[in-house]
Amino acid sequence: MARADTLPSARAGGQIRAASAINLVLGLWLIIAAFSLAVSREAYWNDLIVGVVVLVLAATRLSRPTEGTKPASWVNAAIGVWLIAAPFILSYERDQEMWNDIIVGALLLIFAGWSASLPRARDAWQTGSRTTDKTVRRDTTVPPTSPPRGDVDTTARPGGSRRR
Repeated sequence: MARADTLPSARAGGQIRAASAINLVLGLWLIIAAFSLAVSREAYWNDLIVGVVVLVLAATRLSRPTEGTKPASWVNAAIGVWLIAAPFILSYERDQEMWNDIIVGALLLIFAGWSASLPRARDAWQTGSRTTDKTVRRDTTVPPTSPPRGDVDTTARPGGSRRR
């Protein structure tokens, strides 16, 4: 049976991976859209560059869903905001280019924000914890204390001596 202190981080790890996998697919879609949907030069380069960046950041977060890779999700969330604003800033020529970037940007913002906001245990090298199945485990056992030896008096005497 799994220990109770590992369940929240294990569950969060699965949700981080799911959200990051969706972001990976969105990045792949942006690359495909650059070649299939984009007519204007601005939409082409924006979708291609942003798609590659989203793909790399999502793959990083997917492969290692720890606190160390959390900034990758925040950057993807910021890219989602950019994708929503880009059609208006770059003046896309066609509606399908515009709506593609707005929809992908909104989805990216939702899933990257979700991935970044989930709690996750720190990396094992940062906390000194040991890992077995890629889940950080915290040692909650209390080491046994040995009973006092018979020849040692546990009460303090004036002068500092505890021996009998």
